[in-house]
Amino acid sequence: MKQDPILSTGTTVEIAGNTYTLRRLGLQDVFKVARILGNGVAMLGEAGDKYSSVQIAQILIASMTRNETEVLDLIADLLSVERKLLNDPSLFPMDSMIDILDALSKHQDLASFLARLTALMETVPSMKTA
Repeated sequence: MKQDPILSTGTTVEIAGNTYTLRRLGLQDVFKVARILGNGVAMLGEAGDKYSSVQIAQILIASMTRNETEVLDLIADLLSVERKLLNDPSLFPMDSMIDILDALSKHQDLASFLARLTALMETVPSMKTA
């Protein structure tokens, strides 16, 4: 059973032996996340009404090449680490990007936002073309 995002204790990810808790996603993240996801959808060419966490992870990975700076800035912010620390391979090895994007794709606040957005788009079909 999924927790209500408001009651969530946070999404965690383990990287190089350290556990990080992704902070809550808020209003300040809507445009960043929308741009990142939008670029990923555009690259994959798979616009749809609903996405699973696996599809969201694929979209996030696809968007990395167009949004390197924005993705890395968002990750540093979500993990509450200084951006320059992401450049240290002993703290954040190459494969940690996959773990972080997987955790973000399962983040309860993102899931809640996408579910509500999907419901809104169903009631206002003209939003699907925007």
